[in-house]
Amino acid sequence: MIKRSVCIALLLLAAVAVVVADSLAPRHDVHFFWDNFPGWSALYGFISCIAIIFISKFLGHQFGLMHRIDYYENNDSHKADKKKEKNSQSEINSHGETAKTSQQPPAAKDAKGGDE
Repeated sequence: MIKRSVCIALLLLAAVAVVVADSLAPRHDVHFFWDNFPGWSALYGFISCIAIIFISKFLGHQFGLMHRIDYYENNDSHKADKKKEKNSQSEINSHGETAKTSQQPPAAKDAKGGDE
């Protein structure tokens, strides 16, 4: 894993290389005074990317476009499991005993397989 200080040094080296390359490139169509500044294009692009990120996060939070962290855990099968668990819990009374149901067990059969 690359250390953080090495990553920062490489990033700064790349930024300096962009500014130097931009200062060496000839400028033919200069419309505004800031187009003459070396590295203006790179700085403008960087600031624009940061602005897009923050504006997107703001809009996502304000208009509900971003989901909660547990969004994918709340799918239909998960809800069905919780509903089954809730139903089975409701069958237990306040003393911790299982509530008696109205269903009767099937009639006992004799050894031959017939009814008594």
